[in-house]
Amino acid sequence: MNHESNQSGSEVGGDQVGRDKITHYHLPEDASPSSSIAAYVDQFRSEIEEDSELSRVIDALQHYLESPEGDQPIGVAEKLRRAGREDEIGEAERLKELFSKKLHRRQFSPSAQMVFAALLGEIHQRFRYRVWPLIRQHQPTSAVDSAVFDEVLVPVQQIVDDHEIPLFPQELRGMLFFLTGNCHVSWVSDAVVPPGS
Repeated sequence: MNHESNQSGSEVGGDQVGRDKITHYHLPEDASPSSSIAAYVDQFRSEIEEDSELSRVIDALQHYLESPEGDQPIGVAEKLRRAGREDEIGEAERLKELFSKKLHRRQFSPSAQMVFAALLGEIHQRFRYRVWPLIRQHQPTSAVDSAVFDEVLVPVQQIVDDHEIPLFPQELRGMLFFLTGNCHVSWVSDAVVPPGS
């Protein structure tokens, strides 16, 4: 059997091989066997940092996902019923569910969780210091509702608009009822200290 090859007259831009070609590759002199491991270690450290950031975000949001220590969650419906706001229960539950679904869809996004935590915190603080005193003073429902709109919803909606956050006004109201259901917001004056402290 003849294994000879005739390549006379061929024009080739690279290697021209008649049979087997053996090529040896050499690492650069400054490369070490651990360099690829070091790259993975750097990536691992980065992931740890990202994970700790995610944990921090989750902790910030978790405060509002749970009822304050010692408070029994009784739900938004019962909270509104105790405050004489039975006519709001249906809408409150729908809006709370609207926000809950949005929160659930974004549960793996640290940036979304940070936005939600910040907005829930803003709503909570504004309610506590602008609305809660009126409730404690047994002000009429109309005065409380005006304060909720003027001192809570409008300023937070402005934050949303300024930063072009994809949240609708009804979702902001849903956040307020979400806080109500988790005992961070109370509509009755029977508590000794502000809710959600």
